[in-house]
Amino acid sequence: MSDRTMSSFILASESPRRIALLRSAGFSFQSVPPSVEESRSEFFTPAELTLFNAFQKAAAIANRYPDELVLAADTIVALGPKVFGKPSDLEDARRMLAQLVAKSHDVITGIAIVHARRSRLISRTVRTRVKFRALSALEIEEYFNHRENCRVLFERCRFANGSSHSTSRAGRDSP
Repeated sequence: MSDRTMSSFILASESPRRIALLRSAGFSFQSVPPSVEESRSEFFTPAELTLFNAFQKAAAIANRYPDELVLAADTIVALGPKVFGKPSDLEDARRMLAQLVAKSHDVITGIAIVHARRSRLISRTVRTRVKFRALSALEIEEYFNHRENCRVLFERCRFANGSSHSTSRAGRDSP
C-alpha cells in the first residue's frame, strides 16, 4: 500500500463496496451517509443525472463539514435513454436483468468532490459499456436460484452499490 499525498476526506456514502474500494487503495477517510433523496428526473441525460445526484450528496455533507474535502458518487445503468433504478425486490431485479441480456448498456458513475469553505467543486463521469451475453429465461432464473448468497447479493446491489447493476469476478458468476 503506497502513501497518499491527499489528506483525509469524507466519503458521502455508507456503501460497503465504496468503502472497501477506497480502503484497499490506501485512502484515509471518514464515511458519513448523506440524507438526500436521489433524483430520477427524466429532465437529465443519464450522465447528467449521476453528476446531479453525486453533487447533491457531496453538498449535503460539505454543508455540515465546510472545512473538509467531501467525495460522493452515484452510479446508474442506462439502456439508451432508459435509466434503471435500484430494484425493489428480487422479481424486479430479474425483470431488469431480462431487459439487459444480449444488449449493450452503459454503467455510468458520476463523482463530485466538494470543499465548501474554499468554494471548490470537481466533477467527472465515467462510462463503461457492458454487453451481457444472451440468456434464456431459464438461465436468468438459474442465475438467481443457484446463488447461495442471492439475498446478500440483492442487498449489496440495492443498498451498497450505486445501482441495481453489479458485476463480480469478471463475468465468471455474472451474466
